[in-house]
Amino acid sequence: MNAVPKESYYVDIRNEQNNTAYYAVGVLKLKYVLDDLASETLNISLTDKSGRVIKIKEKELKAVLGDNRYEINLKEQVSLKHLQVYNLVIQNHAGQQFQLPVKYVNPDFLN
Repeated sequence: MNAVPKESYYVDIRNEQNNTAYYAVGVLKLKYVLDDLASETLNISLTDKSGRVIKIKEKELKAVLGDNRYEINLKEQVSLKHLQVYNLVIQNHAGQQFQLPVKYVNPDFLN
């Protein structure tokens, strides 16, 4: 039996795409390092396992040269199922897509 983490950590979306599921404990914490432009806009979407888009406030993230960190509070925005896997898709200006399986952990269910 795997232990469920008690808090989220920042995940580098450029390095972790389609690897093992990232645990989002109420909050989705993302890291994006921009090293080739002064700034860009990232488009994001979250889908369930059937491909249905889940509405979240953040549809765009602004990135500037260097290390960018984002926190998206999922618990306050949407009703997601505890320990359900969702798919986060992020697309940059060049059309590169980064996909990350996200396993949502409802912090209310933790001791």
